[in-house]
Amino acid sequence: MFHLHYGNDLRGLARVLGERIAVADVDALLTPEVVLVPHPGMRRWLEIELAEAQGIAANVDFRLPGEFVWQVLRANHAGLRQQSIYDRDVLRWRLFPLLAELAREPVGAPLAHYLRGDAAELKRLQLAREFAAALERYQAYRRGMLEEWERGAERDDWQAEAWRRLTRTGEEPHRARLIGDFLARHAGGAERPDGLPPRLAVFGCLNISPDTLRVLGTLGEFIEVDFLLPSPCAEYWGEERSLRERLRAGASPLEAPEQPLLASWGRVGREFFEQVFSYDEVQPADEQAVLREPSRAHLLGRIQADVLALRRPDAHERAAAPDPDDVSLRVHVCHSPLREVEVLHDRLLALFERDPSLAPRDVAVMLPDVAAYAPAVEAVFGALADGDPRRIPYTIADRSAEDEHPIVEAFLRLLGLPASRWSANEFLDLVAVPAVQRRLGFDGEALADLRHWLDRAGVRWGLDESTRVAFGAGRYRAFSWAEGIERLLLGLASGDEQGIAGVAPLPIVEGNAAATLGQALALLRELEHLAAAQRQAHPPAQWQAVYLRALAALFPSDGGDRDERRALAAIRGALAALAEHAAAGGCEEALGWTCVREFLRERLAEADPQQRFLAGGVSFCGMVPLRAIPFRVIAVLGLDDEAFPRREPALGISRLERELRQARRLGDRSVRDDDRYLFLQILTSADAVLHLSYVGRDQRSGKPREASALVGELLDVVARDYYLDADAARRALTVEHPLQPFARRVFDRSAPEIFTYRDEWRAAAAAGRRGRPQPFAALPLGDAAAVERLPLERLIEFWRHPQRAFLRDVLHLDLYERDELLGDDDPLALGPLEASELRRALVTDALERGRAAMREFDEDAQVRLQLPIGAAGAAAYRGEALASARVAAEVERWRRGKHALPPVSFELVVDGCVLECTLRDAYREGLLHWIPGRMHGRHWLRPWIETLALLACEDRERLGFDADAHGTLIALGKRGAEVRPLRGLDAAAARTELAALLDGWRAGQRAPLAFYPKAAWTYLEKLASAATLEAALDAARRQFVDGFESADAWTALALRDREPFADADLLAAFERESARVFGTLAGLVHEASR
Repeated sequence: MFHLHYGNDLRGLARVLGERIAVADVDALLTPEVVLVPHPGMRRWLEIELAEAQGIAANVDFRLPGEFVWQVLRANHAGLRQQSIYDRDVLRWRLFPLLAELAREPVGAPLAHYLRGDAAELKRLQLAREFAAALERYQAYRRGMLEEWERGAERDDWQAEAWRRLTRTGEEPHRARLIGDFLARHAGGAERPDGLPPRLAVFGCLNISPDTLRVLGTLGEFIEVDFLLPSPCAEYWGEERSLRERLRAGASPLEAPEQPLLASWGRVGREFFEQVFSYDEVQPADEQAVLREPSRAHLLGRIQADVLALRRPDAHERAAAPDPDDVSLRVHVCHSPLREVEVLHDRLLALFERDPSLAPRDVAVMLPDVAAYAPAVEAVFGALADGDPRRIPYTIADRSAEDEHPIVEAFLRLLGLPASRWSANEFLDLVAVPAVQRRLGFDGEALADLRHWLDRAGVRWGLDESTRVAFGAGRYRAFSWAEGIERLLLGLASGDEQGIAGVAPLPIVEGNAAATLGQALALLRELEHLAAAQRQAHPPAQWQAVYLRALAALFPSDGGDRDERRALAAIRGALAALAEHAAAGGCEEALGWTCVREFLRERLAEADPQQRFLAGGVSFCGMVPLRAIPFRVIAVLGLDDEAFPRREPALGISRLERELRQARRLGDRSVRDDDRYLFLQILTSADAVLHLSYVGRDQRSGKPREASALVGELLDVVARDYYLDADAARRALTVEHPLQPFARRVFDRSAPEIFTYRDEWRAAAAAGRRGRPQPFAALPLGDAAAVERLPLERLIEFWRHPQRAFLRDVLHLDLYERDELLGDDDPLALGPLEASELRRALVTDALERGRAAMREFDEDAQVRLQLPIGAAGAAAYRGEALASARVAAEVERWRRGKHALPPVSFELVVDGCVLECTLRDAYREGLLHWIPGRMHGRHWLRPWIETLALLACEDRERLGFDADAHGTLIALGKRGAEVRPLRGLDAAAARTELAALLDGWRAGQRAPLAFYPKAAWTYLEKLASAATLEAALDAARRQFVDGFESADAWTALALRDREPFADADLLAAFERESARVFGTLAGLVHEASR
């Protein structure tokens, strides 16, 4: 018998199911109860409900309707396989060779036209996928059309001909025919089918086709079938039509439906109920309404109650305005997905505070695009420590394997190796995957070492010259893996840079680090082997073997966490599906790598239906049709106009898509109608609060963006039907949030609906009220005054960039400025930094050879110095070689006759602090520093401070220096290379200068100093040459900007939006610090140049 239970109380329907299950048949105590559910998520919820109601949920066999019907058909038709060859996954591979066959015949002229040109094989696989999906839907919804095709209808249509050839083999009847035969044989109770369970329950399944409903109705003639059907309405609502439907039927547009939300969003449910209650498909023996009267104490409950009663409020029931304390329904307008999640987190904390009985497990958050919102969810919900009272536990379901773990992303990149440029960055990205590092045995430093080696070796892209030829870049090895590896290995073997057989060795890999390089090269060879295999065509089963071998070579076979094991299992499952589905479809055609990549990408982009859903905490999940289950609080994020409801696919090959627009039949499904009904289910499933949000403002321009049409309809209906002033009600139910979480409105309580529990933002909000960020507060002197020892190197480094020293070393901030990406392309020209490095290399090379003359430009120089290829490299070399030769000649001239010393170490006690000094480039006659270019302020710091240390050392003669030893700086000037001696101070004066620098260092441990070396030197140089103060400051300001000190991230953060040459306090500090560091030096240099 077929028993129909329907109503708006899904929990009540679950109780009814539990009660039916509890009444066990004594003769079938060990037989599992068969329960059909529309989705695995519904199964999880139903298991929990049954367990809570009955104390245990065991021996229940949950199945999907299609799976169960196929089992019944197999039991009544000998020879059917576990998986039908007419299932979409198998059908695709049967169609793949068939489409090529049809394209060669007149009937397949449209196919031939589509499949011509490039990527024909890939387009054929994609077409096979689309056609297989269409045929699967035809079997469910157009059984009659398929039967006509088999009888010879539409002989000139390639789809009909393809279907005839698929069915002509007689290997296995298709599902539509099997269902037709089953109904003809068993309908009316004529003959009992085989393989039926003692009884059957169907829970919440509105997603079944009319044929499947007929099969279930037929089974009700032989066994007990409980059909439990959620319905938002207690009344018959088959007459409720949307405005479009009413206009098509010729009704007046002024004729209002009894319940506008049911009429607009309920088509899927309405048509299914029409099929059930028409008694054409099924004949229920009895009907039971399972209803729950929603609470009218809040707005959401009143809406649900009116939907249940199929009514709209009378005019006298309308309130003057929404109750501000009623938060059951709100629409939140934000500027970005991140702000949506931040707002949600704060709203949930407020709800938990308001109702202590509410728990995170009572909250569901639904997302049209889980992948787009998952990073924001993890950034907001996952950022708080476990002990923080604001932390809300959560889980994210419905994520694809690709989005869940970096192993899958890495594997997907490997699928494209034949088209790869083989860039060093791509390789390093792969090595950065933790599982790959574990497979290689890399520790934390190995990746950094490898990145450094590849950078120094000039590896940019291309395995060798053949890769470059393939990309049309010319036949050369420079900046390729082949050249870089050769340089590293020769450097490892030889230990020096002397060229060998035209190769410039690079001896930077030493000792145990050689094992790291060896493992990296072994990985590269594995990738080359994989790419070679991918360039050949293979049958699907062989492709599975190719990639399983790659998995074993690249990723560890054991170990790792649960997520890593699941990710590897997902990859192996996709490979198994490739081989098994193709074998079931009889496809042994050799496939190119692009087809295999397409298939595996599709499989790994699918969400695993067995993912954790309702696993504790707030449940974030996708908006899956027919999985709307009751929660006390439901939030829906991402309700943007283009995101939800989904658009119908563009007219393709499916005839159903055309008929949905032209000749729709009762029970036909569309994604847009599914989404609209899902939204209705969500509205009626939230017990207490429905939180809706969307990105309603452009985060750059602030311009409005449209919400989903469903959000607009809901607000229109609620404002019009429930309140006297519709416009005011709409505004009250819509909350416009500011762009940033630290906006003033968030903290000043001017808008009660806008708040945050993140007090960390309060300081930023306060700074905003003051009009600009405030300077860093001066910290207590603390340990800085008590420092007893300080390396001179640390003092020099501090004065090179006092702002960075304070923020990084004192406040422990990191701006992550390090560029860990290598260049992806060959260098075409030299930038300022590269030019400076080239000049330094040229001068160093000349000095080591003992000859100031530069080498001639050759291939060896191009490789060693990583210069652009060809004439561009030669021009860059010659352009920098002239200036470098001048510096080298002057350095060589100065060194002639001088007596070099090894590095000299000593200690100086200055103002109670011991300065630990080590002086390199030392000679008996003094210190030599050279700069391979023009001087700026930062260049002066080391020569000046080291010279001060030398001059302050009273026993320098004991250390090997002459009594009159001093510092010398050689750099390019206006008239070529210039020699600038640094002398004129006695030991006491030098100690005074060092004490002043040490005082500045102590001050710089409490607040960032207003000292910018380039601007400071320009300022004092101008003053020393008798310029006016205004002129000197103007020159300093221009240097601050043109010298890029103003653009420095550390400096900008320290300035806190203040202009150093416009702010009186900063300007005074700049003048003071400039004089402290460079005042004496500028005078000495100016005096020496006269």
